Amino acid sequence: MSQGITRKLILYFILVILSFAIIIGIVFGFNVRKQTRESIEVSLLSQSTLIANVIAENRTFDIEESVVQYYLSSIDVKDLQVWIVSQNGDINTITETRMGMGMMRNYYNLSKGTQELLSQVLKGEQLISDRIKGVFQEENVTVGSPIQINNQIVGALFISASLSSIDALSTASIRTMMVALIIGIFIAIVLGYLLSMNFIKPLMKANAAINTLASGQYNIEIDESRKDEFGLLSKNINSLAKRLDDASRQSENLEKMRQNFIADITHELRTPVTVIRGLAEGIKDKGYDINDSPVISQQIIHETVGMQRLIQDLLDLSKLEDPDFKLDMRNCELHEVLSDVSRSAQAILKSKKQELVSDIEEGMWNIVGDHQRLKQMFLAVIENASKFSDVQSSIHLIAKKVDNTVSISIRDEGVGMSELKQKELFQRYKKESQNNPNGNGLGLLIVSRIANNHHIDLHVMSEENKGTKITFTIKLV
Repeated sequence: MSQGITRKLILYFILVILSFAIIIGIVFGFNVRKQTRESIEVSLLSQSTLIANVIAENRTFDIEESVVQYYLSSIDVKDLQVWIVSQNGDINTITETRMGMGMMRNYYNLSKGTQELLSQVLKGEQLISDRIKGVFQEENVTVGSPIQINNQIVGALFISASLSSIDALSTASIRTMMVALIIGIFIAIVLGYLLSMNFIKPLMKANAAINTLASGQYNIEIDESRKDEFGLLSKNINSLAKRLDDASRQSENLEKMRQNFIADITHELRTPVTVIRGLAEGIKDKGYDINDSPVISQQIIHETVGMQRLIQDLLDLSKLEDPDFKLDMRNCELHEVLSDVSRSAQAILKSKKQELVSDIEEGMWNIVGDHQRLKQMFLAVIENASKFSDVQSSIHLIAKKVDNTVSISIRDEGVGMSELKQKELFQRYKKESQNNPNGNGLGLLIVSRIANNHHIDLHVMSEENKGTKITFTIKLV
């Protein structure tokens, strides 16, 4: 198995190196040829200007070839052709003809296209062109500069270079590059083999660990002492194994909680149904005195309201957890939401003669949210605080602006809770308290879902026998 992976790694490495080498060779070769040609064209044009100036200073077209060769010596191109075209159309060659130009002595014997290009220089323009055909036997690049005497153009000097000579320069550079690439490929293959040997062992260990995890065994641990990516991979596999082990345990615990929750809900539904049925059978069998009717009716209403509340909580939770459910998100002013909450809270606190103490900072607090769901969230926390607080106690609603957020706290003076219960407060299938006959364990879960849908941060602070404070941090717009 190891040898198979090694061969594949080496093969892939070679293919990658060769691909890069081919791409680099093509791009480099193209750029070398292009840059070499452009560099020579610039040099030729510069030297043509210098030679034209020498002719202008001497006021004669009869310039010695040695002088011309002196100026051309800086250009590493063989067989350069230097020639002059006078305003009357005569063509004079200064250097020896090596590209077949000796028979062309008159401007007017040239092709129309060539005449047009040459005429540009005779009018005072400089020229760089590879379109001068029919003058030379070889493809060429020609540059031209006007010759001016007493501010009058008397002719034009041209320098022509064979493209084959130019390409020869770039070919030498490309050949050197190819030798370097071949040596580099060889070194890369050797290094690739050595590196592959270093890769195989940790990969096999990681593969074995992953297979173990896939089989459902999470109690594994592999060496993570390496200070490279494989060490990080090993560390991540160990971390994944631990998380999977924890998740497996949590899943088992969650299933137990779900079963307990279903049992609790079933019990809470069974009890009012049993009470209502008993009362109804009593009425049917005339087992109650007529004077007991108001009491019986009130009991039926009480049990029915409790069932309705449980069903409504289940429906709300189902909606909030449905990914297709959309909240009525719109711009709203947070003071209006809190005012609505304060009015509704009075009815919740009335039965236990409790008081809502508000300390709300003034200002404009614009947010994007669902007004009714936000109200439901705050009221659920207030109702929960009321359940676990004494008669005639106070529930505090505090709101203040902090930078670009609003901090809203609901604090009670009730029984409080331990750190463990704080962590479980918003968990699924967790009731607030086993001693709370009116709670179904859904209210604060709904609070958590509404807060998450609004991107609101929740924070709980509580101390047993001293009360609880739940804080909402809401971003302003």
